[in-house]
Amino acid sequence: ESSLEDIIKGLPGTIIFSENALDEGKRKLLVQFDETQILEVTFYIQQGIVRNLIVSVYGNTIVPEVFTQYFEKNKFTHTLALAEDNKVQIYYCFSSPNGKASFYSRNFSTLPFDGMKENYVPDVQVQIKELVGRLSEATHGLVILHGPVGTGKTHLVKALLSEINKNRTGVICSPPSEFLAVPSLLSQAVLEIDRPIVIMEDAGEMFQQDSKSRFQDQFSNLANYTDGLMSLMSEAIFLLTFNYDIRDIDKALIRNGRCIANIEVPRLPMEQASKLAGHELKGDGDYSLADLYAMKESRIAIAKPQTNK
Repeated sequence: ESSLEDIIKGLPGTIIFSENALDEGKRKLLVQFDETQILEVTFYIQQGIVRNLIVSVYGNTIVPEVFTQYFEKNKFTHTLALAEDNKVQIYYCFSSPNGKASFYSRNFSTLPFDGMKENYVPDVQVQIKELVGRLSEATHGLVILHGPVGTGKTHLVKALLSEINKNRTGVICSPPSEFLAVPSLLSQAVLEIDRPIVIMEDAGEMFQQDSKSRFQDQFSNLANYTDGLMSLMSEAIFLLTFNYDIRDIDKALIRNGRCIANIEVPRLPMEQASKLAGHELKGDGDYSLADLYAMKESRIAIAKPQTNK
């Protein structure tokens, strides 16, 4: 354990900017190594002791070896990207061998929802637009995206992160069951990033009615962070995706006050699927986005099986 003053003295490079936010337990610095290399360093402080730091890199800067050695010496977390224009920064959080949460960040190209809304039924389009406004204003809560495999839930997550990029930061916690089972790990993931939207994909199995006894700790921790006392400790919103039927999910998750949005992402009806495919599809029934992408790549018209009479 080291004081902030001791840690800063040992920091490689020249400090060119310092922003104090000690009331929030943070201090942010810009550190320059030469004319082109600048890193952003955010210290996280508890009771005067530096517990962790996160380093973000501007542009294509490569973290100097001396800084890597500094990370290892102090056993701090570090990341290797900073959001740029037309880019969205997202963190990947995982459990390191010492049992602490570690973060790495990457950027992806902005994916505005308006440019992809035709991939979804009108009801989903309306709900996503409403959700964007709620995510900017809400201080805590839960968002659920559910539907069959291949209907574009992951693309929706990317679009949501693009739309709220200035207000919230995505944090992917994987595997979800591990983070939700260990409160200390979950706390690090939630508290060390400003206004996070914590993403847990394919998490439906834990919250089915018949699985509650096996995942009681996970359920309790999620409930506490989305609408319990722990929700007062951070402005975290949890986003779960799963392929299970919503009717099998514990009703406590989707009650008013906890659940900001519960959005079903269904397969596309024939007419809308034909429009996206660019030609009339044969047969009757519906299609997933995965079906349509596969068809475009293979250029083979996918037809629903016909019953021989």
